[in-house]
Amino acid sequence: MVWDYLRVGDEVLLVREADNPHDANVVRLEWQEWNLDYLPRRENRFVARQLDRGAALQARITALGKHRNHRRRLEVEIYAPVSATTRSVSD
Repeated sequence: MVWDYLRVGDEVLLVREADNPHDANVVRLEWQEWNLDYLPRRENRFVARQLDRGAALQARITALGKHRNHRRRLEVEIYAPVSATTRSVSD
């Protein structure tokens, strides 16, 4: 089972399913081409909107549980990486 291979810190992909007939804001969580779960409906609108706008959001696993309810086994954090450039200042 895929759950045995997941580790805290693993990156997961955020995949939009804008054509989903049940919810136009669906965001699927994938790990190495495995469908792990979906973001909860109450939390997916903002992430879906940002992905649709082209934001480079990333996600990683922050907790793995052994709960019977599969929706309570996986916790992820979603973030937007920030790149910074530095330059030297000459006198």
